[in-house]
Amino acid sequence: YRNLLCRRCFTYDCNLHGNLPKPNLELLGELAVLKEKEGHWEELDKDIDLAKVLDKVPMDMTDAPAELTPIQKSICERAFLIFQGDTKKIAKAIGSTSMAVATYAKEKGMELRSPRFVTP
Repeated sequence: YRNLLCRRCFTYDCNLHGNLPKPNLELLGELAVLKEKEGHWEELDKDIDLAKVLDKVPMDMTDAPAELTPIQKSICERAFLIFQGDTKKIAKAIGSTSMAVATYAKEKGMELRSPRFVTP
């Protein structure tokens, strides 16, 4: 009964604040990998131009810094799994160069994991 009690409004089975379990991040990551393999993101890439969305991303990636920013570093590991190590796609997604992404991945020893929840 302790898990069902909402600590905000002191009622059981609160629909307003919810007592839902947290999502499984590994499962969500594996589902994103499956979508990537099926080409789901390629359809979305046609509609979105990252250089227009993010003002800080240069139109020509040769102007991009050689090292990743702290925000790009925090996103890079999850993107590495989603895009299955494709540094060009990762670089496009985070607004950097593929060389900088490859260097960071090698530096951190990133490698692909086999799926545990979703079987291809």
